[in-house]
Amino acid sequence: MRAILAFLLLAACQTAAAPPITSEISDQQAFAMARRAVLATLKDPDSAKFIGMMTRRSGMDSFGTAEDIVCGTVNAKNSFGGYTGPRIFAFRMVKQIVTIDGDSGFAAGSSWCT
Repeated sequence: MRAILAFLLLAACQTAAAPPITSEISDQQAFAMARRAVLATLKDPDSAKFIGMMTRRSGMDSFGTAEDIVCGTVNAKNSFGGYTGPRIFAFRMVKQIVTIDGDSGFAAGSSWCT
């Protein structure tokens, strides 16, 4: 009984796995992660068209910490059913955050990808 209780306590204390360090994964794996993250933010993910080649580069967050970013362009339908036109997106690998130009009224994606 004590062994089971100890096992349960240890299992409950485990933390979620940290996102992979991008130097340990291929560009194709990083691009796939970015696509999944972008698709999760879209109104109509089935309509998404990724345009051009995405590139991965090292950027700096607001605290000066280096992080890898996947940049690309996506065109997808909005809530009215029309395509938005190509928009630049940035996927911050460490924080698993997607920013897309036009969301919240400013060029969020391009600010990370310039």
